[in-house]
Amino acid sequence: MILNLVLRGVAKELTFELGASTAIRLGRGCHCDFVVRDPTVSRVHAEIRVESERVILQDLDSTNGTFVNDVRMEKEVVNLGDRIRLGSAELEMCLDPSFLVGNRETPEREKEAKSSDDVLFGVAENLSPVDLVQVLAHHGKSGTLMLYNGEFGRIDFQNGRACYAKVNGILGEKAFHRILGWGGAEFQFRKGHPNQGNIEQPLERMLVDSMRLQGEYQSLLESLPDPRSELTLSPPSPNVELSPIEEEVVRVAGEAKTLIEVLDIGPYLDFEVAKAVSRLIELRVLLPN
Repeated sequence: MILNLVLRGVAKELTFELGASTAIRLGRGCHCDFVVRDPTVSRVHAEIRVESERVILQDLDSTNGTFVNDVRMEKEVVNLGDRIRLGSAELEMCLDPSFLVGNRETPEREKEAKSSDDVLFGVAENLSPVDLVQVLAHHGKSGTLMLYNGEFGRIDFQNGRACYAKVNGILGEKAFHRILGWGGAEFQFRKGHPNQGNIEQPLERMLVDSMRLQGEYQSLLESLPDPRSELTLSPPSPNVELSPIEEEVVRVAGEAKTLIEVLDIGPYLDFEVAKAVSRLIELRVLLPN
């Protein structure tokens, strides 16, 4: 099983291969597997391991306690969407959904979504992320939709309303629109405690906008270099007038090396950034290598 740990508020993210005989120790001490530099975290604070195909979080006699969804615990099964806190340091835990889909040697089983009262998981091939979002909204679900297509993305729902989205450290509506642009993904939806606060737009409006933006973004792809190709910045001539988005892309391109980094770092939606990059390439301000 692949376990991804993200320390909130800090640019720190680590991925672990978690098996039945392995455990990950978390704490302030430099010998821990996941080091959390926070004075409220003990040197060896907690441990994550697998027991009977369940992910277990256990406190290791820490001073300031280990919490799951703001409840102090000694040993607890943790699930997708749970909020983990060591002292005052918050963690986000992501699991590779392939662990949940079943036997990887029987792909015909993967194509069948599986469900219970609290969890739905499977492989979205003919069912796009847009379809999944619409189904969850229609049924008024509350919980976390986690998707994986080589990278992790999540959308949280409160009574059928999208209230939080994240992918690659990108938050809010930008993350929401990027996830909805994925053609297919492994997914898991689990009822629970959704994160709140970085999406304000009504879901219906965002779905319409996402469909429009994806169509416009696809039309730009022919004028853009490979996302992994490096970009060289050439200062624009004084008589060239740039839009605010283009000026921001020029600033970001001075720090980033590739198109995907520009898309990730920029504060605007992917389509808006891509459109600005396309014009800057025409102006020879950005030069793909």
